[in-house]
Amino acid sequence: MENVNCNLCGENDYKTFKVFSDNYKLVKCNNCGLVYLNPRPKEEEMSEEYNENYHVDKILQSLPSGEKEINDKINKNLGRINEINKLKENINNRKILDIGCGAGFFLAGMKRSGWTVRGIEISDWAKNYAIEILNLDVEYSSVEEADYREEFDVITMFHVLEHLPDPSDSLLKISKFLKKDGLLVIKGPNIDSFDRIWHGKNWRRYDLPFHFYHFNIKSYKNILIKNNFSISEVKPQTWNPFFHILETFSGDGLKADHPSGFVQNRYQELINNPIIKVLNKMFLIFPYIFNIKGRDVTIIAKKRS
Repeated sequence: MENVNCNLCGENDYKTFKVFSDNYKLVKCNNCGLVYLNPRPKEEEMSEEYNENYHVDKILQSLPSGEKEINDKINKNLGRINEINKLKENINNRKILDIGCGAGFFLAGMKRSGWTVRGIEISDWAKNYAIEILNLDVEYSSVEEADYREEFDVITMFHVLEHLPDPSDSLLKISKFLKKDGLLVIKGPNIDSFDRIWHGKNWRRYDLPFHFYHFNIKSYKNILIKNNFSISEVKPQTWNPFFHILETFSGDGLKADHPSGFVQNRYQELINNPIIKVLNKMFLIFPYIFNIKGRDVTIIAKKRS
């Protein structure tokens, strides 16, 4: 275990934010408000944890077998794929780098959309799967070890920044990988979300010890601005009351936060019912009026000249 200073402002002045039963402790910087794990496992300890079990059980839920299941995994990324396509619609030879690309299903979708794709991944198992099964160009590397120069139109980091030992240093280096008009797209947990408040210590996005840092919209923006980016767009996920009700009554207790996909499949089935669809839209009026944030936020940032 090691003790660290705040990665955003560099100060070593903090107060306890939350203590967990497995002796992990989150602290909040008294200077800038960043929440982070302190003390935390060393980087070399954590690298061993991103193995096949982590990716299959925690990320994918199941390993696809056969072309249909692989296509299903790729198609689950269609929302992200369409979002990225809209960012750079009118240029040729579009190039994208996905940092922490995992097994590569998002990149496979981007490749089908005509992009030249590359990925970096610290899991040897995930890198091999992406290369051998999906035929992708993926490098076994950390951000610190990677070496690109103004190559990419878009760089994506989906639920990656919170895992990095030194996100400030990584972002500064990533800015050098982008073309002059290049964009960085980050998606990650929002510690100011209603989900975090409701679920308390059971909030799935705490994910200790894998998540070293816990950002809100302000700290996401500040760490990007600090490291050679300007903010183009901030898109908080809106809290979904209907989804939350389903989650609450799924049998694991009032405060349970279920694994990714646990309630999603049932939600998709119900939402196809015309009556449920209308009720869901009515439910969504409430969080929009009161600006209640969901568990994640997407930030689109531009490289500063």
